[in-house]
Amino acid sequence: MANKRFIPAHACGPDSRSPSDPERRTRLVQGGTLMGLVACSLLKVPSAGARSPDPLPSESHLAGIVDAFGGIPVTGDEVRVTVPATVDDGALVPVSVESSLPDTREILIVVEKNPIPLAARIRIPEGTEAFVSMRIKVAESGSIHALVRSGGQVYTASARTKVTLGGCS
Repeated sequence: MANKRFIPAHACGPDSRSPSDPERRTRLVQGGTLMGLVACSLLKVPSAGARSPDPLPSESHLAGIVDAFGGIPVTGDEVRVTVPATVDDGALVPVSVESSLPDTREILIVVEKNPIPLAARIRIPEGTEAFVSMRIKVAESGSIHALVRSGGQVYTASARTKVTLGGCS
């Protein structure tokens, strides 16, 4: 017991010789107040996701989505949909859509046999390359369609995939 040294409590705390920072205490109180307001939902934080000014109706079939998006689409080589031919897990299906059309404004990804077919709606800012790659859920084997709005016209492309284990239940 003679080898243990006693350390006074004031020696363990911050150095009493350093000047105090009154602004630091104010910033801590302001930050805590702000976080408390956000946690209580009294102050709304802007969302990072974009909200669509003109939402599509929640259609349960492909024809309704196509009609709401702009009518009869044109098929061509300018839009390409890439999906694997066979996927093991329908919950994680990689999909990419590329449009070589000038002035591409919007891309919709529609999964034909899903309970909610509209998987994604992406707005493309002016001067941006029209390429989208993501993972989506696919309920069962079937077609994945891409609808692209460019220059007031709607274009489409599709690809088929075989799902061994459905992703939507």
